[in-house]
Amino acid sequence: PVSRHGAATMDEKVHVEDEEGCITRNMVQKMCAETEGCYETPELNTKLELQHRGICEIRNLEEYVNVSWLYLQQNGIEVIENIGHMAKLRGLYLNGNEICQLQNLENHKDLKHLSVDENNIESLEGI
Repeated sequence: PVSRHGAATMDEKVHVEDEEGCITRNMVQKMCAETEGCYETPELNTKLELQHRGICEIRNLEEYVNVSWLYLQQNGIEVIENIGHMAKLRGLYLNGNEICQLQNLENHKDLKHLSVDENNIESLEGI
């Protein structure tokens, strides 16, 4: 469960550590069940709220093809990856991670909002 302030509880942190900091299908399904406007059927979701989850690697989101808004703030993500299938992505929120390079964004022609403050970005090359 997530506290009302958005921070992961101890139970959730343990689960994430068991999966080595990766997004799991179970994590996303649970988030969808708990979030207003999200659905059990992956392709119906237009937003995913995965902030404050201890995530280090983006993966297991292939079924979420209609996501327009992806929230991944305050995790431990180092590389922007595995989101190329989200052709409708308009907002990507990655602030407060460990990203050094902006990459793998070239397929996102509709991307209008990119938040990457509080990272370790060395250059703006790649956007």
